[in-house]
Amino acid sequence: MRAGPSALRIENDGLVIDLVAHLVTLDGREVQLTATEFALLRVLATTRGTVSYRTLARKVWGMRRGEIGSRVRAHMANLRGKLDRGNGTSVIRTDIGLGYRFVGRKGTAEGSPGDR
Repeated sequence: MRAGPSALRIENDGLVIDLVAHLVTLDGREVQLTATEFALLRVLATTRGTVSYRTLARKVWGMRRGEIGSRVRAHMANLRGKLDRGNGTSVIRTDIGLGYRFVGRKGTAEGSPGDR
């Protein structure tokens, strides 16, 4: 089940994101995220399709210029590590050279309308 960007809770195949409480659970266990990691996940989960590095930098840090790619990649690696199920699946896919996409466990893209 997916919710739109105005929803208070987003669910995707065992991942639950409570946008009000800033709480994330994966397969029933709480995942401790930093404020930045939560912000990245929120943007990805509420935007349809691929979100560019530049868009993530603008929405999460308010950055318009500078070294955005390395900052986004570093935080995204940390986020992925925390959301790893250890079975080769991820809720975040890299679209090389473009950005990141929120996906289900089977690798099928899912999303809600959002701005990029």
